[in-house]
Amino acid sequence: MHHSYTISLQMKGKKWMLTILMIFNGIFSNAQSTNYTKLHDFLLNNFDSTIIFDSYNNWQHYSNYLIASKVNNEVYFFTYVNPYRNPNVASRPKVLNNLFYQEEMKFRRTPADTNQYFLPFYINQFKKDSIWKQINSFNIWETKIDHSFKENPNKPIVHDGDEFEIHLITKQGIKSKYWYEPDMYERYSPGNNYRISGIKTRDYLVFLFKYK
Repeated sequence: MHHSYTISLQMKGKKWMLTILMIFNGIFSNAQSTNYTKLHDFLLNNFDSTIIFDSYNNWQHYSNYLIASKVNNEVYFFTYVNPYRNPNVASRPKVLNNLFYQEEMKFRRTPADTNQYFLPFYINQFKKDSIWKQINSFNIWETKIDHSFKENPNKPIVHDGDEFEIHLITKQGIKSKYWYEPDMYERYSPGNNYRISGIKTRDYLVFLFKYK
C-alpha cells in the first residue's frame, strides 16, 4: 500500500549540511530527518489521527517516540522509547554494565514496529478528550516559518544540539515539522512563533508522559 509522505531533506550522509543551514539561519525548517517506519504504517492504517513526538541528537539518533492516537473519538497513548536511556552507571552493579549495554544496542538496531518496545501508556479516561484538544491547541500545523524574522546576530553556534520532530499521521498521509535547539535560539531571539509553537507542544507532551 502506498502512502503520501513528506519528502525528507536530511538524507543519509548529508545531515551536517542541514545543520549548518539551521545554525546560520536560526530558523527551523519543516524538514524531517527520521525515516518513516513500520510503526508509522501501523498507526496510519489503524487510527484516524496520530501525533508522534520524536527527540534525538547527533549522539543518540534512533526512534524515541511519545505517541497520541485517536480513532472513533477514542484517544489512546503509547510510548516507543529506549528503556536504557541515560543510564546512571554508578547506580547499578558492574556485572550488569555489559548486559545493559548489549540490550541498549539491541534497541538501537531494532526498527520501530509493533514490537516489545511499543507499549500502552495509561492516562485517566475522563481527561483524554481534553488532552487531545490541548495537544492540538498550539497550532504547530498552522504556524509557518517567518523568513523575515530578525535573528540575533550574536547568538551562539551549536553544533551538537538537541533536536525534535512532531509527526501528524492521518489517512491522507504524514506531515512532519522539525526544530533544532529552539529554547536556546528563542532566548537570544525571542518572539518566533514557529519556535514557540514547537516548544509549547513539546513541553506539554513531555509533561503528559512525565518523560525525562
